[in-house]
Amino acid sequence: MHPADWSPVCDDQMKLYNEILREFRKLDAELLGISVEGARRQAAFARDRQPHFPLRAGP
Repeated sequence: MHPADWSPVCDDQMKLYNEILREFRKLDAELLGISVEGARRQAAFARDRQPHFPLRAGP
């Protein structure tokens, strides 16, 4: 879960999770980013940050 798109913490999380995604997959774990942001903002964030895992929006 990430609290807010484009916050410094979330930017760092996206970079880190992209870098270590292989480790999650070795454990047969799925990574899913969930935010309280709306769908349009979340989609823009995903296009900009290009995570290698799915992101889901809140309300």
